[in-house]
Amino acid sequence: LNDMNYCAIVLILGPGELLHIGKGRFHAFRKLGAAILQEDDCHFDLRSELHAKLRGRDETVEQLVNMSLAWDWSYAGVTPEGINREMTS
Repeated sequence: LNDMNYCAIVLILGPGELLHIGKGRFHAFRKLGAAILQEDDCHFDLRSELHAKLRGRDETVEQLVNMSLAWDWSYAGVTPEGINREMTS
């Protein structure tokens, strides 16, 4: 990804936290689940830490609310110039 000038981040949003992703930006989501991940999974450490914190507070993953809100954008034009204009505005 770095060769294509993308900067990947892995994060966990806490209660009340929001993340805005600008229109046309490449992104992927992975919601928290109760399943134990394999150790070679890039989210293994983060999810294990969060599960441990929840156990310490007598909470379960099922008690958490996960929500995604998306707004689909339509590009104006099909030319490289039109797409670039939408991606940079």
